[in-house]
Amino acid sequence: MKKSIFLLLIILSSCSKKEIVDLIVLNANIYTVDKNFNKAEAFAIEDGKFVEVGTSETILTKYKSDDLLDAKGQSIIPVSY
Repeated sequence: MKKSIFLLLIILSSCSKKEIVDLIVLNANIYTVDKNFNKAEAFAIEDGKFVEVGTSETILTKYKSDDLLDAKGQSIIPVSY
């Protein structure tokens, strides 16, 4: 069922004008570093920078990329160098 909804979102989201980005990561367990340490499930990257972080549905609605990565529920945490 999840795969069907995911494919439907991709098909529906491809029908409208969207911002093109370098990478979209979906279905992740993302730990943010905002003041509340909120969690998210998707993000869009352009020129090495986060464009937006949110739900998979929100990201697919607004952005398009030739490089989609399904994180399959894996955790993603920020690191500093």
